[in-house]
Amino acid sequence: MKKILVLITTSFILSFSFSGCGTFPTSYDHIEDNKVRVIDFTFEPCEAAPGDTVKMTALFAGRNVSMEDIDWTVAWKMAQNGYGVTEPLDPQDIDYIEPPQQKKISDQMSAITFSFKVPEDIMVKSPMIPDDWTSQFPEAVRNNIPQYYKSMSKSELLNNFDVMINMLKSGAISTDSQMISALPLLSQFLTVKFRVTANIKTAGFKVIRDYSVRYNSKLCEIPGVHVLKNNNPVIDSIGIFKVHVSNLSKFDTSKYKGEFTRLYGPQDIGLLRDSITPVVIDTGYSYYLFSYVRSEDSAWTVQSLLLNESVPRVEQFSSIWFYEMDDNEISGVNPNDLMFLGGGDGKRILPPLNAKVEHFTVWCKIKDQLIDEVNRPLGTAVIEGHGQFVYSQGYLNSIKSK
Repeated sequence: MKKILVLITTSFILSFSFSGCGTFPTSYDHIEDNKVRVIDFTFEPCEAAPGDTVKMTALFAGRNVSMEDIDWTVAWKMAQNGYGVTEPLDPQDIDYIEPPQQKKISDQMSAITFSFKVPEDIMVKSPMIPDDWTSQFPEAVRNNIPQYYKSMSKSELLNNFDVMINMLKSGAISTDSQMISALPLLSQFLTVKFRVTANIKTAGFKVIRDYSVRYNSKLCEIPGVHVLKNNNPVIDSIGIFKVHVSNLSKFDTSKYKGEFTRLYGPQDIGLLRDSITPVVIDTGYSYYLFSYVRSEDSAWTVQSLLLNESVPRVEQFSSIWFYEMDDNEISGVNPNDLMFLGGGDGKRILPPLNAKVEHFTVWCKIKDQLIDEVNRPLGTAVIEGHGQFVYSQGYLNSIKSK
């Protein structure tokens, strides 16, 4: 499959949420050593069917956190209103397949991982699919559901799904039938969520992450059934573009050219993981964080299905960036003279105004998204990169005069 490189736009909509009254850093994107920060909760796979095993990885930066600092719970039942707002019901301890394990990713980041099984009956018991299950469908969608389905109760429908998948795999049902052609639409509404919560006791706040369960991962394996599943994005590389334009508010590769410096990190192999190519800071330039992401997933949205479009729509990506500076280098430096992220899209680097500050770490978090696919599972990925600033004499002269 051809690799597509995509320029990522920034979004500040979080894929997980915080609650509580813990202390937070001076800015959301600035990681500080004295505060616990959650970079992401990632799931593999990013969507599952009932009975599947899921591995979760929680990525932490900032102040050290241990497994004893966190209480994990899961709510297999979720209520959801008409605006898509979810509320957990009956949270409980997680029944692990693989218990939590902690490992060091780098000097700046650690991970806690564990795995668990999605209950076989999660969809039948979830109130997100009402007993009158067709009531959640817009009229235009409801009119496209074969009467064969609409005559079933919720439990009959969901039990029939498992039977039908097995019959499709064995060839007992033809993939040319009307009910099979309705599956790409039905599967979007026959989706439920559960919630994993981390109560970080030593930090004074909780972090929550919702996960979607549907049948796509089983249906997509059957030839002739045009149902697609989502996967986590893959970040090929990150780095910094140096653009010969002063105070550029937004960077677009189709309009501006620049010098790209790749940032390496713990995900790279061998000597590359510790390799740093300095970025020269000079007057008359703007500096932008940039990510190359592999784009391969697509999906049938409600609109594309109702319009009988011939090809599925391709997902888009958004990014959130975090950064941390070397503690020894920033000690005693005026906070206003440190590195910042800004610009119209939040990816422009505002270099330090003190030459003592040289070394930094950045994290790029990528989220996929596709408008109009109902209850789309969220895919995410995180990559870490290390960099160093060196300053031209012209830049040093300019900051001395300020």
